[in-house]
Amino acid sequence: MGGMRVAAVVVVAAMALAGFVAVLFTVIRRHSAHVIGQVSEDPDTIGATTTVAALMEAGQSESGGQLNGVGVLAMFPTEIRFVLGVPHRTIVIPHSAIGGATVTKHLKLPGIRRAGGPPYLLVTWKGPHGVHTTAFQTASADELLAGLQSAEVVGREHPDEGTVRP
Repeated sequence: MGGMRVAAVVVVAAMALAGFVAVLFTVIRRHSAHVIGQVSEDPDTIGATTTVAALMEAGQSESGGQLNGVGVLAMFPTEIRFVLGVPHRTIVIPHSAIGGATVTKHLKLPGIRRAGGPPYLLVTWKGPHGVHTTAFQTASADELLAGLQSAEVVGREHPDEGTVRP
């Protein structure tokens, strides 16, 4: 009788944990959609040739900083802007600051390892604190890379610097 009681407690605890995880993922998904909706209307995205929702993963940079989050990636004829929802920041990467770009399904940056889900657009660029590699996870990664390649952005030297502004 005691074994059945323990089994029942284990089953109830497992169901409660599964319910909690399901609710947590729903809350996170709704919050992400809300943040993307807010930054889609941000003035920094107006006039973009392409805008896509993306998850930004920035590995440890030479400056030691790391900035990650959900937002909108906006492509312009002369630059890329990523408007991060929380904390609200805009990362501006002039095409002339980009040293390389590629698409991958397996993200390997210092301090970050990810596999699965939509592909990542990896962009290597020169910022005020050195060279950064930033990953943007989006289903549109291949199209964004093709746009950068057609603009002859990929593979240039970095005479200019990108910025992060509040």
